[in-house]
Parts: sequence; C-alpha cells; structure tokens
Amino acid sequence: MIVINRLRKSYGPVRALDDISLTFADGLITGLLGINGAGKTTLLSILATTLTHDSGEVFVFGEPLSNSKTIRAMLATIPQNLAFYDRLTVAENLAFFAAMLKLGARKKERLAFAVETNRLEPLLSRRAATLSGGEKRRLNIAIGLLGDPKIMLFDEPTVGLDTRIRQELLAEIGALKQPGRVIVYTSHYLDEIEQVCDEAAILHQGHVRAFFGRQELRRGEQSLEKRFLAITEQP
Repeated sequence: MIVINRLRKSYGPVRALDDISLTFADGLITGLLGINGAGKTTLLSILATTLTHDSGEVFVFGEPLSNSKTIRAMLATIPQNLAFYDRLTVAENLAFFAAMLKLGARKKERLAFAVETNRLEPLLSRRAATLSGGEKRRLNIAIGLLGDPKIMLFDEPTVGLDTRIRQELLAEIGALKQPGRVIVYTSHYLDEIEQVCDEAAILHQGHVRAFFGRQELRRGEQSLEKRFLAITEQP
C-alpha cells in the first residue's frame, strides 16, 4: 500500500501538486487521469524517488519515502520512453538489466518469468532495434518485472500502438495484478482506464478532483469521458 498525505511540489511559482492525499491499495490497479500539466508525471516521479517533494508524507508499505534505497528495491517504473539498448538483442538486454539488479540465485527464475509473461521466447535473438512497437513495449515491461517489484508505475505504456496490440498489452498488464503488489497506471486513453483499472483518480491543476472506485468507474450514471471532461473544464 502507498499512502500519500498532503503532498506538495512547486516549480517556482507553479504548484504542480497542491495538498495531494491519496491511497493506492495493493492487489489493485489504480489509474491516474489528467490533462497535460495536471501533476501526473510529477507524482509518479516522486513515487519513483527521482524527484523530491516540498512537503507532505509518503509511506510505501509502511516505509517513509525518505528511505529511498529501500523503496527503489521495491519498485519498477515502466516509462513512456523505451528504456533499453537498441543494439543489444532481447536476451542481452534482459541479461544486462538482471545483472544490474544483482539478482543472484534468483536470476534464472526471474529471467524465465519475464520472458514467459511477455511472450519473448521467439524474440530472444533479435536486436531490440528490429522489434515492432508492441514487441518493444513487451520488452520494456519484461525488464521492469525482473526484480519481482512490489510497486509498478506505468507511464503511458501504450502510446503509439494500434488497437489490437494495445488490447494484448492491456491484458498482460491486467495479469500482473496480485496481492502485495501496487500498480499505478497513467494513460490519456479513458477506455484503457475503464478496462484495466479497479479504481481511478483524476488530477487537475495539482489537486485530486475525483476518485472513483470499481463500481463508480464502470457503472456511473455518466460515462468516464463525460465526467472527466466536466472536471477538467473547471478552473
């Protein structure tokens, strides 16, 4: 579980996060929605310990975010920009990142799991540069899974993919949900949030403007799109 209490972050006069309080439960996938500049990337960067906050508290499975070394060992960030080496093969990329994580005796097991989960077996000898867009996204996720993370932060993971590949990738992400794992998922595609997420928060101008549980997310009187537009049109 991640508990965020009155989190604030400013860039000069611009307050990117203004008194944010949220709880991300384990065993669920929580969506983060918002227009550009709403604070989504700032919040993910703080959770990933790559950006410091100005005030407030964040606890990750009971550990304060200030224990960054402990937190980093728990998490994987799957970024919008692909994070691997084009000149290496799929197998070489996986081996490199596994070595970076110092998996020790777990290395063989974690490599096999990442390959099987993302259907990479036929691609292991291919250079990453030659993969299709969907295959590259699957490699990105496989790298993130190597350390068996308790926290997975997905930042727009399906950007640029066609509908069929998007659906395949969403199914794979949905299968990652398990007790003891927190998954936070950001996307501009509202249908993705409805499909893959159990709950969702809408950020707007640095504030949490709405939070929808499972029933509200899928069975509200208005579509998620109408609710999102109504909230983000507000000053």
